[in-house]
Amino acid sequence: MVPLIQSGSPLAQAETPVAYPRSPVAELFHAQVQAVVGDRTVLQAGRGVRILQQGLLPLYFLPASSLQLRHVRASDTLRIDDLGLAVHLHLFSGGHVARDAAWYYPGPDPDMAIIAGMICLNPARLDALFLDGQRVSAGEQPGSWITANLRGYVLHRHGAA
Repeated sequence: MVPLIQSGSPLAQAETPVAYPRSPVAELFHAQVQAVVGDRTVLQAGRGVRILQQGLLPLYFLPASSLQLRHVRASDTLRIDDLGLAVHLHLFSGGHVARDAAWYYPGPDPDMAIIAGMICLNPARLDALFLDGQRVSAGEQPGSWITANLRGYVLHRHGAA
């Protein structure tokens, strides 16, 4: 099981991904997250889990209960990655559809059991994603978020030593 730490807002201080722990760490955080598709909020959360690992952008996971089910459609997309089998979801509002914008791991790698069933979002597929009121950008790795407090060089997953 990955070590678990607690924090407040991920934006509270500057961070450098190369200074994260070498092995993955799960961080419980408290911050307001809002995902928008079209002109509607489809997800609102006040807490979540970040996975931090040296040289990589943080991966953000949110409680499944924060997703408004009336804005969700099943996707046929399944993906296997380092964490396990990812089941994708489309998020929609009115005529706007964010295809494969969210996913979850029903049975992640046992070391990452803390994220089982939690929702991960791709900011690039949403009309907007906010963390404590600040707009978030998409990192290269699915589920990674670029926030204003990140500093320093970020290694690419396939180029990491």
